[in-house]
Amino acid sequence: MFQIADHISQAARLAIVVYAVDCCVVVLHTVGFSFSNLNQLSKGFAKILYVVWIAQRVSVFKRHLVAEAVSRRPDQLGRAKIIDKLLDGVIFICTGLCLLDVLDVQMGIGISGVFAFGSAGTLIIGLATQNVATMFVNGLALTTSDRFMEGDMVVLGDGTSGIVQKVGWMQTTIRHYDELIAVIPNSEIGMQRVKNISRVKKCRVLQTLRFKYEDAEKLPKISEDILEEIKNDCPEAITDGSSPWRVVWTDYKEDYLSVRVDTHFNLPPVGPAYWENRQKVLHAINRAVVKKNNVQFVTTFYPQSGMNAK
Repeated sequence: MFQIADHISQAARLAIVVYAVDCCVVVLHTVGFSFSNLNQLSKGFAKILYVVWIAQRVSVFKRHLVAEAVSRRPDQLGRAKIIDKLLDGVIFICTGLCLLDVLDVQMGIGISGVFAFGSAGTLIIGLATQNVATMFVNGLALTTSDRFMEGDMVVLGDGTSGIVQKVGWMQTTIRHYDELIAVIPNSEIGMQRVKNISRVKKCRVLQTLRFKYEDAEKLPKISEDILEEIKNDCPEAITDGSSPWRVVWTDYKEDYLSVRVDTHFNLPPVGPAYWENRQKVLHAINRAVVKKNNVQFVTTFYPQSGMNAK
């Protein structure tokens, strides 16, 4: 009932505007102004006003239907956006044709003038619009494929990374982590690999630790303590075997022993929760190594006996 009353109210306000224009036309006639099509001015203005209003209301109703569909299928947001844009285009074209009909525009001369270019004109226009068409097609493909949406954090194949600000028909805007804005043609993005970090539900914390050669016998105990501390401090840790959960001695280096900590968690690899969890992992490693086992990390290279000797 509210919507019905609101539309009646809007139509009434438009009718008042049309009536005011009618009054102005009558006044112009009364004072002696007379020019061609003056009698059609009021009728033409009313048609234009009502056509534009109806188109605007249809667009609003269309957007409401699209939003209702997306609320039931959030995974179809990308396709819903392209449908919304295409329907806007259809409404715009229909409105334009109606307005042209109201204004009594003759298009025959214009169309014949366009075709007068012939084959040479077609070639020039085709070459000039090739890149535009490529960007448009790639923009259409990006929107319908759901590779990423506005607000997603992505990494492109050329190393570009950041938050997607806008996906347009011709170009995509990405805000880097240093707040710089990059505007990239869709033709460049269409051929690249895209990593959508925002859609990843799990994260990995990988660390490489360095120990002295004399601490080699302590490494098994250190490895157990590291995993225990991380598990106790990080409730999102994945310890059921579905993802790597290990601390292993990986290599002999010239100046140290290399130990790799590889842990995974049920957290997305972005946002405050990820960084808080990563900090907990680092604290847990420090407690297990330094506090429990009284072992210091190797932070500089110390030549071993017979190694790096001059």
